[in-house]
Amino acid sequence: RTWEPVSVGLALGKTTFAKQKGQDTAFYAEVRGTYTLFTKNDFSAGVSLGVGHIFNAKQNFLTEFSYNIGYSFNQNISVNVFQGFYHFDGKLASNKYAFMGAGITISFPHLLKVN
Repeated sequence: RTWEPVSVGLALGKTTFAKQKGQDTAFYAEVRGTYTLFTKNDFSAGVSLGVGHIFNAKQNFLTEFSYNIGYSFNQNISVNVFQGFYHFDGKLASNKYAFMGAGITISFPHLLKVN
């Protein structure tokens, strides 16, 4: 959902492509809010905050802060490159990691249409 310049969405993905030890996985679901700082033509730049869950992981609580740059192909599809920090928390341990990634944003404005 977008309220210019703020958007909120659901992110699904993997925190790493490396093989995980034991039962741990890298698959996550996250609610992420983005504040758009700058737009020019089809390009945009923003900052994001997210909170999520890593499935079947010892450190399963995820928080994220990231910077992103995106290009919109149309009103519903854009690609993004982002860089930021993950913080993983569990019952016995926590870790912080810097990351860089890429993603595709698909908007479904007709599903959230308000009359």
